[in-house]
Amino acid sequence: MEDRKKLGVRIVRENKSELDQLEKLTKLGYTLSEIEYTLKRLKEVGSSEQSQSAFYENAVLHTTLAVAYGRLFGSGQNVTKLDANSIPEKYKQAHEELIFRRKKRFAHHDNHPSITTDREVLFDGDTFTVFLKINRIKPLEIPNETDGLLEWIREDMQKKTVKMLRRLEKKSGYKWCVGLPRSEDKS
Repeated sequence: MEDRKKLGVRIVRENKSELDQLEKLTKLGYTLSEIEYTLKRLKEVGSSEQSQSAFYENAVLHTTLAVAYGRLFGSGQNVTKLDANSIPEKYKQAHEELIFRRKKRFAHHDNHPSITTDREVLFDGDTFTVFLKINRIKPLEIPNETDGLLEWIREDMQKKTVKMLRRLEKKSGYKWCVGLPRSEDKS
């Protein structure tokens, strides 16, 4: 009979792909936590235009929300992504608005209706003077159903984790579970 330690090492090696997927889901979970915290802060800050400072804080938080949200559905090295096609219909509009904001305002300089510019060119016969102006329409609002969308995503990720653990159990014949991170021994 195989030594228990050697058996454990062999089973872990044989299940590397599934364990890698669990690790990738953990990265998505961290991103989701960033999004949830940002959403909480946005609600605290509010969207009413009070001061230039409050306007910029609102913009920074919306940037974080849109870019981090897009990360859940984007591809990258050593990450997995969520499938936008599996989002329930009642949350699709919030999803699409967050992705639109990411693409058109926050991750790229493109046309988004929340910010526009004007220019005026004057010529006095010798010199052209260009006057540039940024028009802030209004601070962005949190898309409707964002809370429900994020709750659905968290539940979906938990289901995926449980499914992966059950697959590991079936494949290895042993029980698998996710534990809390162990603290480093400081003795």
